[in-house]
Amino acid sequence: MFAPYRRLFSAKGSVGFTTTGFLARLALSMSGVGTVVMTAALRHSYGLAGAVGGSALAATLITVPLLGRLVDRYGQSRTAVPAAIWSAAMPAALVACLATDAPTWTLFVTNLLSATAAV
Repeated sequence: MFAPYRRLFSAKGSVGFTTTGFLARLALSMSGVGTVVMTAALRHSYGLAGAVGGSALAATLITVPLLGRLVDRYGQSRTAVPAAIWSAAMPAALVACLATDAPTWTLFVTNLLSATAAV
């Protein structure tokens, strides 16, 4: 039963690549839910929360293929590290905007810019 998996993981670097991808996607799966809950709790509007959360989802549809193209062209290590840093900084900026009661448009901008889904 595990023979196909053994063959997959016998390639050099495959275990590290798979482990990194798994860990990176753990946070990705909850970022939308977290954004909606946090925005709704601090701005008291589920409509705004859904719009902010949905904006990043729509932007991800554009940015992820572009990020994949950069990985293909320049390699994973040269691309993923800056993308991961960017993907951590922009949600932190969103949290800062929510915590400081920044204008509504800043929530959209920071959330749109966080839509790199670094993998």
